[in-house]
Formats: sequence, C-alpha cells, structure tokens
Amino acid sequence: VCLVWQHSMVAWLATLLSFLFIVGFSILPQSSLPVAGVQAFYTLLISALSKITHSFFPKDSTLETKPHKTNGLRIAVIPVLVTLVFVFLYSQSNPIFGNFISKLNFNSITAGWVFFTLGSGLLLTGIFFPEKSEVLQNFDPLHPDNLLRKKTSLHGRIVRILGLKSEFQIGKLLFGLLNLLLLLVNVLDLVYLFVLKTLPEGVQEKEFLHQSVNSLIFSVLLAIAIILYFFRGNLNFFRRNELLKIFVYLWIFQNLGLVLITCYKNTSYIENFGLTHKRIGVYVYLLLTCIGLCVTFLKVYAVKSNWFLIRANFSLSYGVLLLASFFSWDEIITNYNYRHYQKPSHEWLIDYAISLSDRNLPQLHQMLADNSLNLSATQRNAIFSKKQLFLEKQKILFLEKQKSLVWQSWNWSDTHILSTLTQDK
Repeated sequence: VCLVWQHSMVAWLATLLSFLFIVGFSILPQSSLPVAGVQAFYTLLISALSKITHSFFPKDSTLETKPHKTNGLRIAVIPVLVTLVFVFLYSQSNPIFGNFISKLNFNSITAGWVFFTLGSGLLLTGIFFPEKSEVLQNFDPLHPDNLLRKKTSLHGRIVRILGLKSEFQIGKLLFGLLNLLLLLVNVLDLVYLFVLKTLPEGVQEKEFLHQSVNSLIFSVLLAIAIILYFFRGNLNFFRRNELLKIFVYLWIFQNLGLVLITCYKNTSYIENFGLTHKRIGVYVYLLLTCIGLCVTFLKVYAVKSNWFLIRANFSLSYGVLLLASFFSWDEIITNYNYRHYQKPSHEWLIDYAISLSDRNLPQLHQMLADNSLNLSATQRNAIFSKKQLFLEKQKILFLEKQKSLVWQSWNWSDTHILSTLTQDK
C-alpha cells in the first residue's frame, strides 16, 4: 500500500523486507521475525543456487534415472542454450539467415531485462522449492524469551554463589559510578541549554549536536551490552540483587533523559538551520534508542533472556520502518523549509530541495509562483532565476518519463505530481 501511495525508497525497502519475512514465515510459521528473515535469505539465495547447481551438475548418478523436482530446469535450459549457439553459428555462415535474424527486434532484451529475469528465476526457485534449515527451525525453541535458572551440583552451586557475589559487587560499584557520571553530564547539558542559554567557548552548534548524537549512540549500545552481560544468567535470581537493579533502572532512565536532551538539541538546530534527511535520521536514531532502552528495562524487570531483547528490538525496528514508509519525507522537508524560509543565509535550502527526488516537485512548482516569501526583490530574482532553468528541465524529464510508463507502474504519488504540473496547461 505504501509503495503505491508514496513510491519512495523507504517504501521500497519496507516492501522488500516484508516480502522476505512472508517467505520466511511460509516455511517456518512459528519462528520469530529475525529467524524468518534469515530463513528467507537461506531459501531464496543459498538453497535456490544449490538446487540450480545440482540440477545441472548432479552429484548422485541416480538423478539421471530418478525424477527430481529441478530436473525440468536442466531439460529446458540446456536445449535452449545449445539452440542459441547454433543460431549464432548459422547466422554467421548463411547471409540470408543472418539478414533475417538481424531484422528481428530484440530491443526489449537489455542488460536490465536479463538481470531481472535471472533474478526473478532465482527467487521463484527458492519460493516454489523451499528448503528448511534445521538449525533455524530449532533456534527459537532452544532460545526462549523467558530466562530459566540454571541448576548445578552442590559443589558447583557453592562456586557459582561466590562468583555471583563477586559479579554483584562489581556490578553494584560499576552502575553506581556510571550513574554519577551520567548525572554530571546531564546536569551540565541542562545548565548550558536552559540556564546559561549559551554554548561553551569555542564550541559550535553543529559540533555540539553531532558529537552528542555520535556519543549517545555508542554510549547507549555500550550500556545495553553491559546490562546484557550482568543479567545474562543466574544474577537475575540472586536474592540480594534489588540494589543492583535499582542502579540499572536509574541508569536506563538517565539515558532516556540524555536522549530527550539530544532531541531538544536537534530540534533547536533544525529551527535555526532547516530540515534535512540527516536531521530526520537523528530523530529516527533517537526513537530506536528509546525503544532499545525500554526493551532493556523490560528484559531486566521481567527476567527475560538476551534473545528476547534481540527479537523485540528487531521486530520494533521493522515496525518503525513500516511506519516511516507511510510518509513522503521529501515533501515534508520541502514544506517545512518553505514555511521557515525567512533568512538570506538559508538560500542553500532551495538548492537542497531541488536536489531531492521528484516527490517534492509540486512544492517547488508552487514556490516559483509565490510572491509572499520574506525576501527582497534582488534576493528573489537572484535565487529563483538561478533555480528556474534547472527546475524546468527536471519537470520536462519527469513528464517524459511518465509518458513511457505502463499501467503496472502506476502509483498515486506520481499521478498527483503529474496532475499538479499539468494543471496550468
């Protein structure tokens, strides 16, 4: 639906992944989303290539006397290939036959067509002749979501308790120090952002944001990895682990606070310098970070396994991708920058809007006819006259491309753009 509606790269990616998951679930209906994805990859590529190879080069001589599912492929392809070789030879040796062959129209057979046909054949082979992976089939049952306590012998239990006590003491000290450190970081950010309302000397706003995002992503991933290590096993069932869990919960909440502070920085930066794909990407990273922290909290609180966290994060990330495919981000970026275009220093936003895909052509078409922008006559002429020639070329290319499309390529987004660009004619 999103592919027909928006026709964007995000929608294409979501559709492709959805197709892979459908193939995986058709083979392993009870599997989790990541396992289904790996199963689909195994079936469509590895298994399909293996079947095609075995059909042409059978390892077992009994394949020549026993019927096999892929024997038909060898029966069909080999004669066709040999026939094509003789067509080439006869066309070279017989001028009449060669002249006849040269008049045939093979313009539709292009490199793209050959690649698409071979790729489709490979995918269809994997779909119609699927093969289960025993490792993947048994993976989810062997790695449940709920964490189970491991029981040991008396001697092993004593050693294990001593080890748990040591891990507990290390974890308690570590998370206590990390909480103090993160508290200092968050307090300094809040003081500079909301009390002093300025940045430290020598620090630019762009540098301030980029360092925050990069450090945040790495620090949260490291935080989740540390939590997974300490709560991977029987420490979850240790009787006196309440204080350690409190420290972990506090650290997770402080990381969520750090995410909110970074979100505020990104919002302020967008208000001052405009909206771009990278700045939308920052919001996506922050959303995924929040999801990861919340799932980590649930893993510790509900005593779940590490595989639960991986499955949940994978599924929720896929949900974010599906949600993102409902929106035309190029239109959103162009509309936002159009409404907030008030400073001469923002001239580059027009260049950026023109560099985007065809999705924002109606907005660019509207901007050329708009006389209400807060610009002087000199600025208006300098900016829009420089852009108009390129935009007209882009419109012509888009309209020519639409004329050559067939009904199978129809989508609402292109139809809407075409209607907008031709309504004045």
